[in-house]
Amino acid sequence: MYIGAESAFEVVQGVLDLLMTKIGAKFSVDYSLDDKINGEVKVDPMYFPKRGANIFLGGKAIGSIGVLHPAVLEKYHLKHPVTCFEVKLGDLFDFFKAKSKPSDAL
Repeated sequence: MYIGAESAFEVVQGVLDLLMTKIGAKFSVDYSLDDKINGEVKVDPMYFPKRGANIFLGGKAIGSIGVLHPAVLEKYHLKHPVTCFEVKLGDLFDFFKAKSKPSDAL
């Protein structure tokens, strides 16, 4: 989560990219961001419209990223934009375990 005078989506996406790199996932190959699930626009309403996306790993939605909606900021008395992401750690761990298995081709 990042809070500041500006939303800084790129900062939070950079942290997500680093996390994915550390588990061996490559952008556009293993993971991606999209505002659709099964062809239908579906993003958590906690995000500002058109400022949120789903995080997919291995074709499965495992979380979301975005700029929090002004109603959320107001509810928690936050005075500046907040950008955040959430992921299911179990799915990240499963991907990492699968990538880390020794190859049988030796």
